[in-house]
Amino acid sequence: MVSMNEMAEIVLSFEDKNIPIHHIPGPEGVRGRNSDNTMIKEKLGWAPTMKLKDGLRITYFYKRRRIKVLIYQCMGHPKWCKPKHQFN
Repeated sequence: MVSMNEMAEIVLSFEDKNIPIHHIPGPEGVRGRNSDNTMIKEKLGWAPTMKLKDGLRITYFYKRRRIKVLIYQCMGHPKWCKPKHQFN
């Protein structure tokens, strides 16, 4: 089981960031904080094949690249950068 604070620490470690993490209380109890893959394994035979840290790393650097591309594009085309623009 990994807490949200631990996930934040993992992401910060990708670029050696030393930013304070402020805990904000969330849902209480097992259902509010845990993922249980038992049913999907039983019903579909599926199980994760990637470690959480690896998936977070891939997602972090993908999103980082996308944001940089969008910023670069917006520098030459300000009309693309309206507040309603979605970062996919």
